[in-house]
Amino acid sequence: VRAKGGNQVLDYWNYSGSDSVKRTETQMRAATDYYQGKRVLVIGLARSGLAVSNLLASEGAIVTVTDEKSRRELISNIKKLDKGIKVILGDQDSARLKNSVSESDMVVISPGVPQENSLVTRAKELKIPVLSELEVAFDIASARLDWNASSSPPVVAVTGTNGKTTTCEL
Repeated sequence: VRAKGGNQVLDYWNYSGSDSVKRTETQMRAATDYYQGKRVLVIGLARSGLAVSNLLASEGAIVTVTDEKSRRELISNIKKLDKGIKVILGDQDSARLKNSVSESDMVVISPGVPQENSLVTRAKELKIPVLSELEVAFDIASARLDWNASSSPPVVAVTGTNGKTTTCEL
């Protein structure tokens, strides 16, 4: 997923989230209890949306997940969601979903969700942090491993549909 202008979602110089969210926010999120009680809207219920929804719920977040597809199309993933995760399907421009954004502490987007999505745009207007599911997973893994920003090894993540193996071999 690339942000407007071609920069990656995790490019801190052109961060996809609110303007007030910077690298220090990422370091603060690495606390083990950071997601406890946070209201999180996950946009996208394919494989990664399913995984991050369950991960956030296991960390104590209050999770709502949304997708524009129908219940019939997503029934197998819906059945795999942890108990207590709220699901809102259908029209991404509905008043109900716009309210869900404004009631959220953060929004997590799946790779297939464009930065121009109306819910992402609304979150940015409200200065609600917009994170990728990869960033959330890294935060939680960092906390569980008790990494310290000054002593932890550098981490490079290679993502995308094509070219990961070739890039890593170089």
